[in-house]
This record gives sequence, C-alpha cells and structure tokens, in this order.
Amino acid sequence: MGFGQLQISKLKWFCHFDDDNYVNVPRLLSVLQRFNYKEDWYLGRTSVSKPLKAYFRRDKPNANQLYRIKFWFGTGGAGICISRGLALKMLPIASGGRFASVCKEASFPDDVSMGFIMEIMMRRNLTVMKEFHSHLEPMKLLATDTLKDQVSFGYSKNQNEWNVVNVPGFDTRYDPTRSSLETTSTSDKNVAKV
Repeated sequence: MGFGQLQISKLKWFCHFDDDNYVNVPRLLSVLQRFNYKEDWYLGRTSVSKPLKAYFRRDKPNANQLYRIKFWFGTGGAGICISRGLALKMLPIASGGRFASVCKEASFPDDVSMGFIMEIMMRRNLTVMKEFHSHLEPMKLLATDTLKDQVSFGYSKNQNEWNVVNVPGFDTRYDPTRSSLETTSTSDKNVAKV
C-alpha cells in the first residue's frame, strides 16, 4: 500500500522487511502492541555502529551550500515499522511519488532515505529493536532458546559459510531447500534461491 492510500486505510502499523527476511509475524504483532500506534514511532535496527554522515544540499535560499548531516537509519535487512500516527505526518513528504524523489535526490537506498526523512526532516529518532536481526550480524550467535522471542532474521553467505540461525536437530528431509541453498547473483549481492 502506498502512502497515498494511508488516509483511507485503518492500518495501525506500516512495516517493511527485505524480501530475503524471515519474519515471525505473531511475535511482530506482540512487539508492536507495546507501542501506541497513534504516537510517533520509527522502529528498527541499525546495521552500522555509528550514525551515517553525509552532505546535503538544502532548498533555497542557500541551494549551493552543502550541510553536513548525520543520522541513524533502520536497515531493511532487519526490518522497520512506522506507526500510523507518524506515517500520517509523512504524507506531505512521502506520498504521491515523493518518497522515490527523496531517494533519488539524496542518492540513498530506500532504508537510508527513510532514516533521512525520519531523523533529519521530521526530527523523529529511530527506536532500536533488539528483536529485529539482519544478515549483517552473526545469526549463529542467537541463543536457540530465544528464537521464538525474535521478530526477524536475515541470512547471507560469507565466503564459503552460510550465516543462518542455528536450529539444533533440524532435519533437511522436512525442508530440502535449506540443505541445498543455491545462490544467484542479483546486482552485487548474493541472494538465496529457495
């Protein structure tokens, strides 16, 4: 659903996860209930240890002057959620194709552009969610007894090793795709084909 349809919908939350994420939907719904959807919430997980630093050219009157900015962003690799209250306030910035324009103008990918809009343009900070996990963190370090408490998991292949959640006793007979993950190149990253 695009931002233009937001006003007529009754959705409380707008969440985005990359297409190679596993999302524990019941746990996601449980986690979102801790927050009031009518308030301003930008939930996610960072993939970097420091805020992103960039230079940005503002609108007139000082259009030729670059300003140094820094901000956090929730990575799409772990997922982000935006409350209805905050999404409604984003309409003037992100509806009607304006979100794509911000991405293009700032030369940021979609998740970084969302962080830029939230933290720089709207002055709303990212609330870091420890239950969201991306392919950029070592999945095998997640304790197996906590997997049911997590919201999202990413995966990737680093050199010759898969970065996946360790599930003891997993039998590939019940899910043969897991034993023979093939990779295909999509632009500059490998994506598992399941």
